[in-house]
Amino acid sequence: MNPLRILLAEQTMVRKQVDTKELRAQLSAGARMLWAVEVVPMGPSLVFTRERDGKVEVAPIGEGITVGRSKKCQLCLEHSGDLSRIHFQVRPEGGDWVVEDLGSVNGTMVETMENPVMKHTLHDGDFVFAAEQMFLFINPVEEV
Repeated sequence: MNPLRILLAEQTMVRKQVDTKELRAQLSAGARMLWAVEVVPMGPSLVFTRERDGKVEVAPIGEGITVGRSKKCQLCLEHSGDLSRIHFQVRPEGGDWVVEDLGSVNGTMVETMENPVMKHTLHDGDFVFAAEQMFLFINPVEEV
């Protein structure tokens, strides 16, 4: 199922107050990212852009992935100054996928910049924010 439809459906099902301007901006950014992807992910992945060239990339998560500025991270974004050296990880846990902040300075947020998390279960279409960097979590095998 299209991750952007899932996000909209989740927002509607929860019936919480939704900032439609922010939601439209997220959907627009997510749609642009998905349209720019050259290879459709076959498994859980993070879709993102690098600050330097703006190219949309897909990082397969595999058995788990760490994200940060350090070359020790599986996804190294060394020119993203606001990211911590080892900022967050995405990994499987009990049949789900979780994002976990690894003690970053600027925090890890899910869905909005106002939702900081230490650990959070991810679903297909979720946005993860780390400092000023936005990631789109894609899990094409997730059943809704």
